[in-house]
Amino acid sequence: MMALKPDYKDYIPPSGGRKYKITANSDGSSSVEDITQYQQVGDTWGAEDINQVNKLVNGAVYPNLLDNSDYKIAQAGYNGAHGNTAYLCDRWSKYLVDGSMTDDGMLLTPSGAGAWIIQYKLLTDTGLSKGDTVTLTVRADGTVYSGSATLQIKSAAVDADSMVDTDDIRAAAFIPAGNTDQIAVYIVIKQTCTLTWTKLEKGSVATPYVPKGYGAELAECMRYFVGGVGIGSAGIVSGSTFRVLIPTPVPMRTAPSVTVKVADNVVYNGTFKALNTTVSNITRQRNGIHLHIGMAASGVNNYPGIAYGLQCDLSADL
Repeated sequence: MMALKPDYKDYIPPSGGRKYKITANSDGSSSVEDITQYQQVGDTWGAEDINQVNKLVNGAVYPNLLDNSDYKIAQAGYNGAHGNTAYLCDRWSKYLVDGSMTDDGMLLTPSGAGAWIIQYKLLTDTGLSKGDTVTLTVRADGTVYSGSATLQIKSAAVDADSMVDTDDIRAAAFIPAGNTDQIAVYIVIKQTCTLTWTKLEKGSVATPYVPKGYGAELAECMRYFVGGVGIGSAGIVSGSTFRVLIPTPVPMRTAPSVTVKVADNVVYNGTFKALNTTVSNITRQRNGIHLHIGMAASGVNNYPGIAYGLQCDLSADL
């Protein structure tokens, strides 16, 4: 939270009191100007100060709209990739950044010019829309930096108005022109630094960062990506496909793309049939993902089988 000013001063007029100048305006009204030569110039108590005090009194902490904001979840594999996007850790994709998880946060080193990390979220998941004021706060190398801006559509991340700009990072939030149903939080890594947490919130005031907790963050991230699932899945061998429901810990955000990492075999009635990596008919269910995986041979219809060695990655990322 922005620190409250602790050293307000009163205005101290001279012994002769305040002086005012009255000027007649052309429209018949008059303007009053304070022309006092004060012994001490005081401070103005304004709306921003009042809002800060009220938030403290009310104990208000605005929710963080980001996922994995303290960089603890790495289902996808740190510095690994799924789909066509390289990930530092879940929900944060990267460009020209090397990194590692430490006890203090995410240690990041730029490996080329214009290195950055970014997170996308659907606007409907945040309650935000174009024109809203948002505040972005980042703790980098032990120091908390914060800034506010009006949420605008930008054709490229580099065009976004800086909300935080330090020796280590530059950060902004914006709506991508090509995906106006989304919001992006974009952090340029200028030099090696450690990010401990990042917070995006609605409004012009930075409120305290409160971690969601590991379990809550993991469940949220699993809506977008689950890796290495499918081992021992029971399904139905039908013609040249193996039809299977792969359970997921939480319902995924949408029907994911499926990458078969290990195909192995389907065993049914003592027979082994090799799977391939062809996946089709992907649908999301409340308790998992139903899909069809191609088989090397066909000829059997509607027979139960088990894919003992199957391993799949499921990605429903934006």
